[in-house]
Amino acid sequence: MKLVAVVRFVILVAAAVLIIISMRYPMWYMYLDSNNFPHGIGMSIWATHPGDPEDISDLDGGLKEINILNHFIGMREISGEMLIFKVLPVVLVLAAIACVAAALFRRKWTSLAVVILFAAISVGGVIALVYNLYSFGHHLDPTAAIKIDPFMPGIYGEYQLAQFTTYSNFYWGTYLLVMAFLLIVAAWVIDVISFRRGHERLNPPSGD
Repeated sequence: MKLVAVVRFVILVAAAVLIIISMRYPMWYMYLDSNNFPHGIGMSIWATHPGDPEDISDLDGGLKEINILNHFIGMREISGEMLIFKVLPVVLVLAAIACVAAALFRRKWTSLAVVILFAAISVGGVIALVYNLYSFGHHLDPTAAIKIDPFMPGIYGEYQLAQFTTYSNFYWGTYLLVMAFLLIVAAWVIDVISFRRGHERLNPPSGD
């Protein structure tokens, strides 16, 4: 049992570390290609802010150029002042703290509570991403210089938008969070098995 407790502790602390590290990497990115930008322009989204992609030196532009294009079609600016960039870092830090607390205080419900919390954060994050992309593409300024129909930017994969080809995908910030979630689930499975075995030892089946 002591070995199981140590493994569980290490797993949950590792999950907390991965959550914190994830904020140092982009969670999602998007590139746009067109004849005017033969090398493409792009942006990345961290949990804490939007910014240029890591390969910005090989591109024709980054977040600044995307915001200029957005201005011409009436889309609002993508900036670090958006609510999601204020809320998400706090939520992730709280999730990391919850992992450490569950590692230190082993109870039947602690790991399950962290699983539920992290699942709720994940669902909320996906909903926030979809909502923001939809909102950006559908709430366009009618007085903009260039008129286009409302649209939904692609979340994953390749899409055609007017004269632009867009490509978007998730990145290491998201992948690290997925790994953290799998570790948390593993800790919960360990708890389920160990508590069940402990119950069986205390309440052995009676013989006929």
